[in-house]
Amino acid sequence: VVNGVSFNMRRVRAGTFMMGAPEEDLEAKENAKPAHQVTITRDYLIAETILRQELWRAVMGTTVQEEEEKGTGITGLGYGDNYPMYPLSYYDCQHFVDSLNKLTGLTFRMPTEAEWEYAARGGRPTAMYPWGDKYARTTDGCFLANFKPYRGAYHSDTGIATVPVGKFEPNDFGLMDMAGNVAEWTMSSYSAK
Repeated sequence: VVNGVSFNMRRVRAGTFMMGAPEEDLEAKENAKPAHQVTITRDYLIAETILRQELWRAVMGTTVQEEEEKGTGITGLGYGDNYPMYPLSYYDCQHFVDSLNKLTGLTFRMPTEAEWEYAARGGRPTAMYPWGDKYARTTDGCFLANFKPYRGAYHSDTGIATVPVGKFEPNDFGLMDMAGNVAEWTMSSYSAK
Protein backbone atom coordinates (compact mmCIF):
# COMPACT_ATOMS: atom_id res chain seq x y z
CA VAL A 1 0.00 0.00 0.00
CA VAL A 2 1.40 3.39 -1.01
CA ASN A 3 -0.33 6.55 0.23
CA GLY A 4 -3.56 4.58 0.63
CA VAL A 5 -3.37 2.86 -2.78
CA SER A 6 -2.77 -0.88 -2.94
CA PHE A 7 -1.28 -3.03 -5.68
CA ASN A 8 -0.56 -6.74 -5.90
CA MET A 9 2.61 -8.56 -6.86
CA ARG A 10 2.59 -12.13 -8.18
CA ARG A 11 5.33 -14.72 -7.92
CA VAL A 12 6.71 -16.02 -11.20
CA ARG A 13 8.51 -19.33 -10.82
CA ALA A 14 11.89 -19.83 -12.48
CA GLY A 15 11.88 -21.74 -15.75
CA THR A 16 13.13 -22.08 -19.32
CA PHE A 17 11.41 -20.82 -22.47
CA MET A 18 12.07 -19.86 -26.07
CA MET A 19 12.38 -16.08 -26.10
CA GLY A 20 11.56 -14.17 -29.27
CA ALA A 21 9.84 -15.28 -32.44
CA PRO A 22 10.67 -18.13 -34.80
CA GLU A 23 11.91 -17.24 -38.29
CA GLU A 24 8.69 -18.52 -39.85
CA ASP A 25 6.56 -16.01 -37.90
CA LEU A 26 5.96 -13.50 -40.68
CA GLU A 27 4.08 -11.08 -38.40
CA ALA A 28 6.94 -10.77 -35.91
CA LYS A 29 9.38 -7.89 -36.16
CA GLU A 30 12.91 -8.77 -37.16
CA ASN A 31 14.32 -7.54 -33.83
CA ALA A 32 12.32 -10.33 -32.13
CA LYS A 33 14.20 -12.99 -34.13
CA PRO A 34 15.68 -15.49 -33.86
CA ALA A 35 13.96 -17.32 -31.04
CA HIS A 36 16.47 -18.53 -28.49
CA GLN A 37 16.36 -20.49 -25.26
CA VAL A 38 16.47 -18.46 -22.05
CA THR A 39 16.48 -19.77 -18.51
CA ILE A 40 15.15 -17.64 -15.68
CA THR A 41 17.18 -18.99 -12.76
CA ARG A 42 15.33 -17.39 -9.85
CA ASP A 43 11.72 -16.79 -8.91
CA TYR A 44 10.69 -13.14 -8.99
CA LEU A 45 7.70 -10.95 -8.25
CA ILE A 46 5.96 -8.86 -10.89
CA ALA A 47 2.97 -6.54 -10.67
CA GLU A 48 -0.34 -8.27 -11.28
CA THR A 49 -1.49 -5.47 -13.57
CA ILE A 50 0.03 -2.68 -15.57
CA LEU A 51 0.58 0.60 -13.76
CA ARG A 52 -2.73 2.26 -12.92
CA GLN A 53 -3.26 6.02 -12.94
CA GLU A 54 -4.27 5.88 -9.25
CA LEU A 55 -0.93 4.31 -8.23
CA TRP A 56 1.05 6.74 -10.39
CA ARG A 57 -0.69 9.67 -8.68
CA ALA A 58 -0.07 8.16 -5.22
CA VAL A 59 3.65 7.78 -5.93
CA MET A 60 4.44 10.68 -8.27
CA GLY A 61 1.78 13.24 -7.31
CA THR A 62 0.77 14.00 -10.92
CA THR A 63 -2.20 13.05 -13.06
CA VAL A 64 -2.33 11.62 -16.56
CA GLN A 65 -3.59 15.00 -17.77
CA GLU A 66 -0.47 16.69 -16.34
CA GLU A 67 1.71 14.11 -18.09
CA GLU A 68 -0.18 14.73 -21.36
CA GLU A 69 0.57 18.44 -21.06
CA LYS A 70 4.28 17.65 -21.45
CA GLY A 71 3.55 17.45 -25.16
CA THR A 72 4.24 13.82 -26.08
CA GLY A 73 1.46 13.75 -28.66
CA ILE A 74 -0.82 11.29 -26.88
CA THR A 75 -4.00 12.53 -25.25
CA GLY A 76 -7.43 11.22 -24.44
CA LEU A 77 -6.70 7.49 -24.25
CA GLY A 78 -8.66 7.05 -21.05
CA TYR A 79 -8.96 8.69 -17.67
CA GLY A 80 -9.68 7.24 -14.26
CA ASP A 81 -8.08 5.55 -11.27
CA ASN A 82 -8.26 2.09 -12.83
CA TYR A 83 -7.01 3.09 -16.30
CA PRO A 84 -3.39 2.45 -17.30
CA MET A 85 -0.92 5.28 -16.87
CA TYR A 86 0.34 6.86 -20.07
CA PRO A 87 2.23 8.49 -21.79
CA LEU A 88 5.40 7.33 -20.09
CA SER A 89 8.95 7.12 -21.32
CA TYR A 90 11.49 4.62 -20.12
CA TYR A 91 12.96 7.35 -17.90
CA ASP A 92 9.54 8.22 -16.44
CA CYS A 93 9.21 4.57 -15.42
CA GLN A 94 12.67 4.53 -13.85
CA HIS A 95 11.80 7.67 -11.88
CA PHE A 96 8.54 6.03 -10.74
CA VAL A 97 10.42 2.95 -9.50
CA ASP A 98 12.97 5.10 -7.64
CA SER A 99 10.15 7.06 -6.00
CA LEU A 100 8.27 3.86 -5.11
CA ASN A 101 11.41 2.49 -3.45
CA LYS A 102 11.83 5.65 -1.37
CA LEU A 103 8.19 5.68 -0.27
CA THR A 104 8.03 1.99 0.67
CA GLY A 105 11.58 1.30 1.83
CA LEU A 106 11.48 -1.79 -0.40
CA THR A 107 13.44 -2.56 -3.56
CA PHE A 108 11.43 -2.61 -6.77
CA ARG A 109 12.82 -2.55 -10.32
CA MET A 110 11.46 -2.95 -13.82
CA PRO A 111 11.69 -6.51 -15.14
CA THR A 112 14.33 -7.43 -17.66
CA GLU A 113 13.08 -8.02 -21.18
CA ALA A 114 13.44 -11.80 -20.63
CA GLU A 115 11.56 -11.68 -17.30
CA TRP A 116 8.76 -9.67 -18.88
CA GLU A 117 8.41 -11.97 -21.89
CA TYR A 118 8.47 -15.09 -19.70
CA ALA A 119 5.77 -13.59 -17.48
CA ALA A 120 3.74 -12.43 -20.50
CA ARG A 121 3.73 -15.98 -21.87
CA GLY A 122 2.23 -17.14 -18.58
CA GLY A 123 4.76 -19.92 -18.10
CA ARG A 124 3.70 -21.65 -21.31
CA PRO A 125 7.01 -22.24 -23.13
CA THR A 126 5.33 -22.73 -26.51
CA ALA A 127 2.92 -19.80 -26.31
CA MET A 128 3.17 -17.53 -29.30
CA TYR A 129 4.56 -14.17 -28.27
CA PRO A 130 2.66 -12.10 -27.47
CA TRP A 131 -0.27 -11.45 -29.77
CA GLY A 132 -0.68 -14.87 -31.30
CA ASP A 133 -2.59 -16.55 -28.50
CA LYS A 134 -6.00 -16.18 -26.88
CA TYR A 135 -4.99 -13.11 -24.86
CA ALA A 136 -4.39 -11.08 -27.97
CA ARG A 137 -7.75 -11.64 -29.57
CA THR A 138 -9.47 -9.26 -27.13
CA THR A 139 -6.83 -6.53 -27.21
CA ASP A 140 -7.18 -5.18 -30.74
CA GLY A 141 -6.86 -1.38 -30.67
CA CYS A 142 -5.65 -1.21 -27.06
CA PHE A 143 -1.89 -1.52 -27.07
CA LEU A 144 1.36 0.36 -27.61
CA ALA A 145 0.11 3.63 -26.15
CA ASN A 146 3.37 4.12 -24.23
CA PHE A 147 5.73 3.22 -27.05
CA LYS A 148 7.37 6.39 -28.35
CA PRO A 149 7.50 5.51 -32.08
CA TYR A 150 3.72 5.15 -31.99
CA ARG A 151 3.05 8.40 -30.16
CA GLY A 152 0.96 10.60 -32.35
CA ALA A 153 -0.37 7.58 -34.23
CA TYR A 154 -2.46 6.44 -31.26
CA HIS A 155 -4.45 9.28 -29.79
CA SER A 156 -8.00 10.47 -29.31
CA ASP A 157 -8.45 11.41 -32.97
CA THR A 158 -7.95 7.79 -34.06
CA GLY A 159 -10.68 6.34 -31.88
CA ILE A 160 -8.16 4.02 -30.23
CA ALA A 161 -8.18 4.17 -26.45
CA THR A 162 -7.17 2.25 -23.37
CA VAL A 163 -9.62 0.36 -21.19
CA PRO A 164 -9.66 -0.10 -17.41
CA VAL A 165 -6.87 -2.34 -16.14
CA GLY A 166 -7.82 -6.00 -15.77
CA LYS A 167 -10.30 -6.12 -18.66
CA PHE A 168 -8.24 -8.67 -20.60
CA GLU A 169 -8.03 -12.29 -19.47
CA PRO A 170 -5.32 -13.08 -16.92
CA ASN A 171 -2.63 -15.44 -18.16
CA ASP A 172 -1.63 -18.65 -16.40
CA PHE A 173 0.46 -16.66 -13.87
CA GLY A 174 -2.60 -14.52 -13.04
CA LEU A 175 -1.08 -11.46 -14.73
CA MET A 176 -3.38 -9.11 -16.62
CA ASP A 177 -2.92 -6.80 -19.63
CA MET A 178 0.43 -8.31 -20.59
CA ALA A 179 -0.40 -8.15 -24.29
CA GLY A 180 -2.88 -5.32 -24.41
CA ASN A 181 -3.80 -1.81 -23.34
CA VAL A 182 -0.35 -0.14 -23.37
CA ALA A 183 3.19 -1.21 -24.11
CA GLU A 184 5.32 -1.99 -21.09
CA TRP A 185 8.89 -0.81 -20.60
CA THR A 186 11.55 -3.20 -19.37
CA MET A 187 14.82 -2.54 -17.61
CA SER A 188 16.87 -3.94 -20.48
CA SER A 189 14.85 -2.44 -23.31
CA TYR A 190 16.66 -2.23 -26.62
CA SER A 191 14.87 1.08 -27.21
CA ALA A 192 15.02 3.44 -24.23
CA LYS A 193 14.08 6.59 -26.15
